[in-house]
Amino acid sequence: MTGNSYNGYAAASLATLMRSLKPHDHLCLIYESEDEWAQAIVPFILTGLEQGEKCLYIVDAGTTQQLSTVLSKAGLDVAAAERKGQFTVIQERDAYTKEGFFDPDLMIKLLISETEKALSEGYPALRATGEMSWALLHDIGKMGIPDTILLKSGKLTDEEMAIMHRHPRLDRGTGPDIYPAAER
Repeated sequence: MTGNSYNGYAAASLATLMRSLKPHDHLCLIYESEDEWAQAIVPFILTGLEQGEKCLYIVDAGTTQQLSTVLSKAGLDVAAAERKGQFTVIQERDAYTKEGFFDPDLMIKLLISETEKALSEGYPALRATGEMSWALLHDIGKMGIPDTILLKSGKLTDEEMAIMHRHPRLDRGTGPDIYPAAER
């Protein structure tokens, strides 16, 4: 994607698409620049807020301030929306790898919980989006290893070494090791 085009779609068409989303719609947007990201995320969030939906954004460490800046430039009082409870930002580590590794079941539970919370607060829907740049890690197998082991400064126990030896199997990307829900 370059400039104001998205695989043949004008930026205005992308904004129109964001505004036309209905509950349960799902998109995957891949962008090459901060400008492309902003042209997608601003109408996505603002439309949700305008429609009275609760909006959830899962940010990576490098996006938190950028998100606030682009939404503020678009006219949103981010702090007020957060205080009101209509706009929530969650750090990726708290959403995707809360237990020290990616567990899709926990991610789904988080989304269900946030949806139920939004509905119980009187919102008609939860509009959620999240940064997935962590998925581009060169060594995705590490996602299946708890941080307590990866970040340990001392010698690993035999049990921790056994977990580390799973790493090559996780890195192959074969579903059951990383995605146990896929077996159900």
